[in-house]
Order: sequence, then structure tokens, then C-alpha cells
Amino acid sequence: MGPIDVAKFRLSKIQKWRQIRDELAKTEAELHEAIPDHMRTLVQDKQFLLLEYLAKSIGWGDENLHDELREGFKLVGEGTPSNVFKTDIRRATMDEKMLMDQAKFIRPMILGKVKNAEKPEYCQELNEITRAEAGNKGWLEGPFDEDNVNLMLGSSWLPVEHFAVRQKDKLRPIDNFATNRVNEAWTCPEKLDLHSLDQLAWTISAFYNFLGKRGSVDITLKDGRRLQGKVHCDWFKCDAKCLITTLDLKDAYKQLGIHESDRNKAVVTLRSDRHNGVDCYTMNCLPFGASS
Repeated sequence: MGPIDVAKFRLSKIQKWRQIRDELAKTEAELHEAIPDHMRTLVQDKQFLLLEYLAKSIGWGDENLHDELREGFKLVGEGTPSNVFKTDIRRATMDEKMLMDQAKFIRPMILGKVKNAEKPEYCQELNEITRAEAGNKGWLEGPFDEDNVNLMLGSSWLPVEHFAVRQKDKLRPIDNFATNRVNEAWTCPEKLDLHSLDQLAWTISAFYNFLGKRGSVDITLKDGRRLQGKVHCDWFKCDAKCLITTLDLKDAYKQLGIHESDRNKAVVTLRSDRHNGVDCYTMNCLPFGASS
């Protein structure tokens, strides 16, 4: 196809997806009513049923994904395979019960460390960022003191130390799930082997190879099949060239909820001038620092 036909093809796809979205609107609204309360702000604009339709249409292998998007993702236990990456199981070194049995020792250790450590230079800025995350963003809830958390979650919960690193002119909050041992209770089923740079380099190479041969395409696939053909002549009339950009998803995994059963393992704690020196926040979305 030439540029015009490609544009028409893309437009027809978008129109079809919008039509499907509209047809699913009532069922989608009913589905959102069943979303856990702590996740509703995070996912209020998500089109879960449209995403599930698209995934099934291409045979996407991660069938558990749609339930996890709606119910929240676990921080401990055995991860569900995506069926995208290679199987490479890294076993947890403890189970959830062992972890929570140690909570009575881990909790005072981390709270004491946060309270008694020298106040970092970014302390005020980190507090402001964290309060904003608990405000309109709905990523966290709080701040609370330790007694409030006990009332909400019971006596068995794990704090996670909230610190930050500065990247250029931006302060990036990080949650230390190594210290509270949550990462030790997670089994990863796959090795996340990312080939994006290799694929990009191959695509650029192939693009210019086809262009250099005046549009003669010849690719041999891994299964031995050979794809041959000609590039539409209109691409040569419009001076086609390779342009590259990068995309960074805004708050990517902050749009993904944490499972209700694991909110007691992710109570954000940071140094404060209130609440006996420590502010506590319950977590609604996936943190930066958890292996899961």
C-alpha cells in the first residue's frame, strides 16, 4: 500500500475500535462499579473490555492480565506468566506467612530507622511530592500515624521506607522493598529479556536495505518462510526517510492497582515533622521498588 491507503487503513481501524468501545460502554460502566474502592481513581478512564477484545483478536498470551488490571496486582506469591518472555523461574526465598510472621520485628526496625536517621536534604521536597501523590492523583492515602494504620490494617503490616534520588532536575521517589523483605516473597516466572534496541537497529537496517534496492523486499523468517515483494512506488515520490523518536509513558505503572490483600505489605513511611517523626501512607498503585 501507498501512504494514502495506509492512512485510510489506520483511520478505519480507529473508527472500528471506537464503535466497539461505544457498544461496550454500558457493560464497561457496570464493570467499573465492581472495581475495588482504592483503585477507582487510578482506572476511572480505562477501557478494560475494549483492551480485552483487542488482546483476544491478536491471540495475546497473557490471559490473566485482564483480571489483574481490574483486581490489582500482587506483591508476593507466584507471578503469573505473560507468555511473552522466556520461562526462567526465580523462586521466592520465603512465603507470605513467613514474611508476615516477621512483621512484628521488621515494622519497629524500619519505623525506628526512618524516625532516627539524619534528615535528608530533600526531605521537605519529598514530603510535598508524597502529599501530592495522596491528593488528586490517588496513588496513596494519608498521611496517617502508626495508630491509624493499626486501626485500618490490623497489627500485622509492613512499612516500606520512602526515599528519593535526584535525576537531573527531578526528584524520583523510590520504595525500599528489599529492607522490608517483600521482594524475597515473590516468585518471578520469566526473564524479562528486552530486545527493543536490537529490533530498532534491525528495522532501520531493513528499511534502508529495501530503499537502496528501489523497494525490493526479501526477508527470510525463522521458520524458513520467505517474504518477497515490492514497496509501493508512491513511497519513493514522497522522499520517504527514517525518523526516530522515543516515547515515555506518563506514570506508566502508577495506572496499575495493587491487590487489596497486599496493601498491608506496602505502607509508605517517610521522615516528617508530624506523627512522632514519621508519616505513613497506604498504597493504591504499584510502587517503584517492588520486584513484582
